[in-house]
Amino acid sequence: MLRHQNPAHRQTRDIRILQINTQRSPRVHAAALQLAFANDIEMICVQEPWINRDAETDAEVQRTQTHPRYDIFAPLGAWTTRPRTMIYVRRDLEASQKLLTDEEHPDVCMVTLRTDHGPLDIINIYNAGPGSERTNEAVQLLMEYQALGEGLICGDFNLHHGHWDPNTARDDAMADRLVDWLLDQSVALLTDPEVATRGEAVLDLTMATNDLYKRARVEACVDERYACGSDHEPILTCIFSTQASRGGKRMGRYSMERLDPEEFGRICAREAANLTWDVNAEGSERPRTVNHLAEKIQDILLLALQESTTRSSGRGTGQRWWTKECDNAVTEHHKARREWKLLKYIEALEPDLRTARNDSKRISPRLSKRQEMISSGKSSRN
Repeated sequence: MLRHQNPAHRQTRDIRILQINTQRSPRVHAAALQLAFANDIEMICVQEPWINRDAETDAEVQRTQTHPRYDIFAPLGAWTTRPRTMIYVRRDLEASQKLLTDEEHPDVCMVTLRTDHGPLDIINIYNAGPGSERTNEAVQLLMEYQALGEGLICGDFNLHHGHWDPNTARDDAMADRLVDWLLDQSVALLTDPEVATRGEAVLDLTMATNDLYKRARVEACVDERYACGSDHEPILTCIFSTQASRGGKRMGRYSMERLDPEEFGRICAREAANLTWDVNAEGSERPRTVNHLAEKIQDILLLALQESTTRSSGRGTGQRWWTKECDNAVTEHHKARREWKLLKYIEALEPDLRTARNDSKRISPRLSKRQEMISSGKSSRN
C-alpha cells in the first residue's frame, strides 16, 4: 500500500488519483468525494456515478454529486443517456476535457491535466458486464487510442483474464484483445494480480502508457482508507515526482460579514481623490480613457476590500453536512471490512462478520437529512 501521508504535510510534487465504482449510490458517491477531499486527492475517477433519474428524460436536468473542492468533467453534453463515468479535478489545477474518438460516449471520460512535464491524459472507463447495455463498447474505443505521450487509464473493465487475475477460471475474448493492445502499445498494467477488486475477482484495472511509465515512478494499489460502502475496492494511483500545474491561486471570497464599512469607505475616498481622467477625450481615445478609469476604480475597490475584511483560502472545508458522526461511521465501516477479510474463512464466524460488514456499508443513515435533500435534488453538474 502507498505510504499514508498527512495531506497537510505531504510533498506536493506528486499526483494522486482515486478510482472507485460507486454503484449509482448517492451516498457512496458523496462519501467518496469527501474522503478524497480530506486527503487532498488531485483527481477522482468515478464509475457508475449517481445521476438524478430526471436527467434521463430531461436534457436540462444534469444532477449528480458535487463537491466545492472539485470541478466535474462528464463524458456527455446532454444526459438523456446516463453517463457511467465521471472525472473530478481539484479546482486549482489546470485541466481540459478531450474526446477519445470523434464522438462522445457515456462510458468513456477523458481529461488532460497540465503538469510540469507536459500534458497528462487521464482516461476513465466503465465496461458493462455481459448482457448489459453497451457491453465492451468502451474497451473497443480504448483500443483505438494511440498511447502516445503520457497517459493513465483506469476503470471498471468487467473482464476476466489471467494476465491480471491468475485465479480466474476463464479468459474473455474481449480481454484477449485488450491484452494484445496492451502489448502492442507498450502499456504497463499497474494492477496487483494478487489483490481482488470485487469479491474474489480482479475487475478494476489501472494502466500507464510507456512514456509515463518510463519517465516517472507510478504505483497503483487497493487502498482501504477510501472504502465508502461500495462492493468495489478503491484504488489509489500515485505519479511521483510530477506536479500538476495550478490555474491561478484562486483565493476564496471576501467576507462581507467581517467587513469594516468605515475603513472600506475611508480607503475608497483616499484613493479616489487621486483619480484623474481626460473628460475632453474624443474619438478612439475616449473608449480607452473610460476603460482605464474603470480599471482604476476596480483596483481601488479591491484594495479597499483587502484592507477592510478577511478572505477565505479558497480550499474550503468540505461538505457542510459531513460531521464527526460521519467520520465515525466510516471508521466503523473500515473496521468491519478488515475483520471480515481477516476471519471470513472461519465458517462459524463468517455469517456474523458478513452481516456486520454489510450493515456498516450503510454509512448513509449517519449522513444528515440535509445531505439527503442535496442528493435527491440539489446537487448539479458544475
